[in-house]
Amino acid sequence: MKAVNIIACGPGWEAAPPLSKDYDTWGMNTSVYMRECDVGFQVHTKEAWEKSCARYKHPVDVFEHSLKGAEEQNIPIYMLDIFPYSPKTAVRYPIEEIVEEFGEPYFSCSIPFMLALAIRQKYDKIDLYGCTVFVDSEYAWEKPCIEYWIGMARGRGIQVTLHEPTHVCKTHDLKIYGYDMRYPELKHYILQH
Repeated sequence: MKAVNIIACGPGWEAAPPLSKDYDTWGMNTSVYMRECDVGFQVHTKEAWEKSCARYKHPVDVFEHSLKGAEEQNIPIYMLDIFPYSPKTAVRYPIEEIVEEFGEPYFSCSIPFMLALAIRQKYDKIDLYGCTVFVDSEYAWEKPCIEYWIGMARGRGIQVTLHEPTHVCKTHDLKIYGYDMRYPELKHYILQH
């Protein structure tokens, strides 16, 4: 079974297992330099990152650290293009091939780029760690896109596991519409029957 662990940057990223020959480990942004990965993703331009950091008061060096982390680990890091500031290990993301295969240029954050490439590379199993996507922030408009690509994967028979904590593939109030039932209770019910 060809498997990949996709490690985002939210709470729970640290629960991802260490590198192994049994699966691949893909990191993005901060996870690329906070732990060992097989592949990195930095799908922001330097200019876009600086603009976002100014708006949200994030440290700008996260961008540079992710590129440096990939170079130090000597792993490929997917970027939108090869820029003058790209590390030696940079790989241009195959956006044209992805859009041609799937028919939709629907990408609202880094995780969909990773999911689309994992689907294209024919992984059988995808585990997502640190993909919290709490809906009371900018993630509210990123969540549907992540769910879209999870649906694309599952529709192709790929097993996708979301590790807690996460709001992905859940309603805003964590209840099933019309049943007023919370998900943990439903999981307990399903396991009993």
